[in-house]
Amino acid sequence: NANLSTTTTTTTRTMSSQFPHIVERVMHPGSLMEEIEAESSSVSRPFYRFMNGRRAGITSDPDVGRPREKTRKEEKQQDKTEGKEGKEKKEEKDKEEEKGKVPEGFVTVRDVIDRQEDYTLVHPDLHIDARYVLNVKEDDIKYHQAWPINKENEEKKRKAEEEAKNDGKVDKKGDKKEEKSEGSDGEQKTYKDSKEKDSREGKEDKRSKGKDEKKEGEKPEKKEEKPDEKDKGKEAKRSPPKKGKTKKKEVKSNATKTEYEIRFDERGEGRSHSSRPVPTKKEVEEAEKRLHDLEVSQRKKLEQKKKEIEKQKEGEKDNSKDKSKEDKGDQGKKEDEKPKKESQEQGGEDEKKDKRDDKEDKGDEKEEGESKENEPTLVSKLSPKDKVFLAMLHDEAELRLSLQNNPGYGKKSPLAEFKNFPDAILEEDQFTADNWIPRSDKLIRSTGNFPLNAEPSLKDLYEGVTNKDLGGMVTPNDLHYVRNHGQVPKLNWETHKLLVFSSEDNKNPLPSSNTRFMKEPKEFSMDQISKEFKWINIPVLIACDGVRRKELNMIKRSKGFNFGAGAASCAYWKGALLRDILLSCGVPKETPEEIDEGKCRWYVHFEGAEDLSEGKYATCFSYEYCMDPTSDIILAYEMNDVPLFPDHGYPIRLIAPGMVGGRQIKWLKKIWISDKDSDNYYHIYDNRVLPSFVTEKDGPFAEVMFKHPDTLCMEQNLNSVILKPHPDEEIDLSRATDPTETYRIAGFAYDGGGNMVQKVEVSLDGGKSWMYARRKAPPFPLRHGRKFWSWFLWYVDVQMSEMVNAKEIVVRAWNVYKNTQPEHPTWNLTGMMNNCWYRVKPEIKTVEVKEDMKGRDVLPNKKVVMAFHHPVNPADQDGGWMKLSVENKIAEEKQKAGTPQKSFTKEEIEKHNSDGDCWIVVNGTVYDATSVLKWHPGGAGAIMAHAGKVHLSTTTQFNSIHDDYAQAKLKECAIGVITDAAKEMMDREKEREDRKRKRANKENSDVALHPNKWIGVKIIKKEELSHDTRKFTFQLPDGKKRLGLPVGNHLMVGFHFEDKMVFRSYTPTRPVLKEEDDGTFDLIVKVYFPSEKDPGGTLGNILDVVKIGEKVEIKGPEGDIDYLGNGVFKIAKDEKEFEKINLIGGGSGITPLYQVIHYALNTPSDNAEIRLIYSNKTESDILLREEFDELQKKFGKRFQIQHVLSEPSDDWKGEKGHADEPKLKKYLFPPGDSVGTFLCGPPGLVKSVTKDLTNWGFEEDESIFGF
Repeated sequence: NANLSTTTTTTTRTMSSQFPHIVERVMHPGSLMEEIEAESSSVSRPFYRFMNGRRAGITSDPDVGRPREKTRKEEKQQDKTEGKEGKEKKEEKDKEEEKGKVPEGFVTVRDVIDRQEDYTLVHPDLHIDARYVLNVKEDDIKYHQAWPINKENEEKKRKAEEEAKNDGKVDKKGDKKEEKSEGSDGEQKTYKDSKEKDSREGKEDKRSKGKDEKKEGEKPEKKEEKPDEKDKGKEAKRSPPKKGKTKKKEVKSNATKTEYEIRFDERGEGRSHSSRPVPTKKEVEEAEKRLHDLEVSQRKKLEQKKKEIEKQKEGEKDNSKDKSKEDKGDQGKKEDEKPKKESQEQGGEDEKKDKRDDKEDKGDEKEEGESKENEPTLVSKLSPKDKVFLAMLHDEAELRLSLQNNPGYGKKSPLAEFKNFPDAILEEDQFTADNWIPRSDKLIRSTGNFPLNAEPSLKDLYEGVTNKDLGGMVTPNDLHYVRNHGQVPKLNWETHKLLVFSSEDNKNPLPSSNTRFMKEPKEFSMDQISKEFKWINIPVLIACDGVRRKELNMIKRSKGFNFGAGAASCAYWKGALLRDILLSCGVPKETPEEIDEGKCRWYVHFEGAEDLSEGKYATCFSYEYCMDPTSDIILAYEMNDVPLFPDHGYPIRLIAPGMVGGRQIKWLKKIWISDKDSDNYYHIYDNRVLPSFVTEKDGPFAEVMFKHPDTLCMEQNLNSVILKPHPDEEIDLSRATDPTETYRIAGFAYDGGGNMVQKVEVSLDGGKSWMYARRKAPPFPLRHGRKFWSWFLWYVDVQMSEMVNAKEIVVRAWNVYKNTQPEHPTWNLTGMMNNCWYRVKPEIKTVEVKEDMKGRDVLPNKKVVMAFHHPVNPADQDGGWMKLSVENKIAEEKQKAGTPQKSFTKEEIEKHNSDGDCWIVVNGTVYDATSVLKWHPGGAGAIMAHAGKVHLSTTTQFNSIHDDYAQAKLKECAIGVITDAAKEMMDREKEREDRKRKRANKENSDVALHPNKWIGVKIIKKEELSHDTRKFTFQLPDGKKRLGLPVGNHLMVGFHFEDKMVFRSYTPTRPVLKEEDDGTFDLIVKVYFPSEKDPGGTLGNILDVVKIGEKVEIKGPEGDIDYLGNGVFKIAKDEKEFEKINLIGGGSGITPLYQVIHYALNTPSDNAEIRLIYSNKTESDILLREEFDELQKKFGKRFQIQHVLSEPSDDWKGEKGHADEPKLKKYLFPPGDSVGTFLCGPPGLVKSVTKDLTNWGFEEDESIFGF
């Protein structure tokens, strides 16, 4: 049937993929009309709502399909066929199975843990808050081995499908009857049999018919496009600058003026830097003192030099006199014979005259000096603003001259004491292969949940790099941007090896005329690299080639995702020099003659350890560049003096200072030297700037230019960014009335190739006039006297009144070649190396205030503010003054056109969540993405994270990542749309999650649990309560004293596998009361051991065998029922009060009920009466028995418990069988306005009990609720 099964084939991109980009979609007839009508958009109905795959009131089934509690019919049949001896033998057999007898050759989770060393416990100092990851998938253990339970479940499923077909019902698996035939990947899917095919054709007309006809008859509504907001008229709203009075000045001839004086007179006093703030009296005094001291110092130097010259002249004169006397000789004898008296008198008069002359000369000099000091200088004529500015320039010049050279060895990062490392696994990562990596929630993700490509907000980045408590000037580790192409490799310091060899295939000597400098490949351990080679530790700026790409994507969609301006960071990187590593392998110190003479070229290649869709990630540099001692290429193993984070290349990465981020290979695995340039896919196609006439990756022009050597991105380019005012920051206009208040505009600037940014300028009028910004650099930024690998942080202080009158704030930087950034952006296919002027546009608006500066609620009021809009906000975030171009809008409309209009319910979509049956929802359209998994450039994991999920994040993440080609391929996968109810549910669920996150952010810092983060807790104690029941005690993280779990809620416990986090729901038995909070909590867990039939329960077995000190993850609280005390329950948003409480529990579902009982009975003000029916199989299955016995003994009037066993021993004297209607009526409170009944247990128990309770008179959602 062609309309139900369609295969669409497209031309392969030979240059971009190993697999043909072929789409195979299996058309689905859509959900039945009755299913659509019955679908609810509610997300808060407590009894039926799914919570992490678990219905409210229902405990998770045993991890392996272990037989559930038997139905009444099955129990009666068992009583007939089995006698007493048969039951005893069965109990013995079950116990033997639970001891762990497993078929030979089968692997369980206990085996994996026994065989795999946990290095995080061996050397915790080398693994910063890393997690123990099992190198296996849970599905490989449970479903990819021939366990008998799997065969049984398949048989049950087959019978259920047959029964459904016979009854004319919709197949439980979603009507999808196609399966791949045993042929090539490109073969179409076929039906299992012709009967099934005929059945589908007969039902097709019933599905969504009326709705489809209506949609086909309707014309698409035309959306009116609102024109972009303009700044027209805004200047009129702003306060005009105040005009100062002009003072009369003495006229001086231009012939006697300096150039500065002439320009000074032309500008007028104070107009040279009118946008600078009016300085305070203290600032002016300090500036005047600073300038006065400089003038005095310069005058003293001149006077000292003048005296030295005069002294030198006097010395020469004295020498001349002495020589003249000697020449006269004895010719003066006659004169000497004159009377001595006459001579003496004359000599006395001469001496007196000389003294008078000296005195007069000194007086003249003093008067002359005083005259010079009192004479008005050029500096004294400056305005107060210019005096302050001139003093700043002097300071910056001295600072620039005092920049210290970094010898590399012995230096530390200013963030050496930084301890604010991410310690939580974010909810976004739990279903990805990166589920073991702690990450900061301050990073904004541009490519969805997986792989991670993220940057900090500009506000967080500014606060991080200017935090004096942290040292400042460099990027904190948790705020450093991340660029990953796929799954982060799970590597260990203890086992990782770096392989170095002479050529890629290690066969041909390089060059052929040379003797081979490496006979065999050489391996280096991490200990060897860190201990046997001298290290350097220097600040290096790394910026992604795609920084500021979203600005280009607003003009026209490029081939890259929406990185903003935060994808640039500067940190201290510590490691061994590449040159030293190569020299130790026999590489010659001097460049070989063959290279110098141009006979050949050598390249040093680098390859990472990650497995990507197009192979390994690799790149290369010229041999000469790598061996140049001034290149400072580092094999780094520390970042800001701590081991690398996994996202930043742990345990070792390449740092090539001055180069773009795409050349900084992470998880470095191989280095080799070859006489050929790299032909690696990512070296060729991942980091290029193509001419703007190349608009597609396909075609002859693209093929040539992608391999053209001049399109390669290597050295970083000149760039600058404004961090403050940060995006959407608001300034109250009332602050502009204070003439003394100032505002600091700040940001960062950098250049590549080791060149320094020599000047940064800021404009408040869109570039008509410019102000000089002050620059600051991290400590010891220079290398080799001239190399500058770091960034500059810059700032300029302006008067607040002039800040709010700014038309447009612009920044530009200048490099050592006196070149500056381009004024306008230049679009290119890859969206890389955008470095145009960075512009921030202000907007005056009225806002409503609901919170004070500390986030506390206040009475609503309005105020007028100036908001600052950056070009864009990163990733899928709205905001920014740039708007989508017309070309982009047309492309969006084309994407929506032609989508099949068959409707699918949320429940139907959720069934298609496997790698063999993968549906995703983007923009309300349902797509069958199964065939895309094998060739998707981002790997299958990026799609599987959204398989079967109906949420808005899939749409926002897809749109932020993919180009027009990907949009076209997605359109080929379209099979229908979601229902209106599903759309409403998505919107409500998003609102609920937003409220949840906001509430979580306001939680007290001493609470451990977080609803959106997995927090690592250590196992500190294990206690065996029975042969299959354990009590585990966990230690909360440092500084967390309270668990933070409402009474009756549960938490999720997770552990890491190589493909995702596996988690289950548990309710702690302690703490329940406030006085029990001590920084720990207890879980009672029933362990389902491996047997001949099944692999056992995953989480229970993990907890049972991991070592003390191991970390597991917890997240919560989960659940919509909180017990507030005195019979009051908060159920979703509503509160309900009951004087009498019925509780029905089964198996491990007793724990939330125990919390309610323990809290109610031990709270003095609580008067609620409670009755409990607790159902289990055997007596040994009863949990918390001693605790319940003690509570019943102590509070017998208020609390009664009745145990019911389905497989009791002969000496059991309690109730037998199941919690049926007679037992409910015997042991529970009857229906009434003040009676509420709460359930938690296996599905069979909850279903049957709910039916009996409603027959008795209770009502769902009014007096029956599920935890």
